[in-house]
Amino acid sequence: MYEVIFTRRARKAMSRYPRREYERVLQAIEGLAEDPRPAGARKMRGTGHLEERRIRVGRDYRVIYRIDDEAQDVLILEAGHRQGIY
Repeated sequence: MYEVIFTRRARKAMSRYPRREYERVLQAIEGLAEDPRPAGARKMRGTGHLEERRIRVGRDYRVIYRIDDEAQDVLILEAGHRQGIY
């Protein structure tokens, strides 16, 4: 089982979500502790996104994260609405 770690930026962004969306995103993030590479997770493209992945939560929210298999950590880098997260 992996440990989920939030960046300050991700935690701050999530604190602004409506309660329903917050719970959906949090549930998806908690699932990453069990399986950091779930079906539907995609590697980010571009030179600035080495080893970063994203998952889709519902239609409009995305979570960007990095996996450290050696330390068994999942670092949540950003979470937010799809229009503003990329």
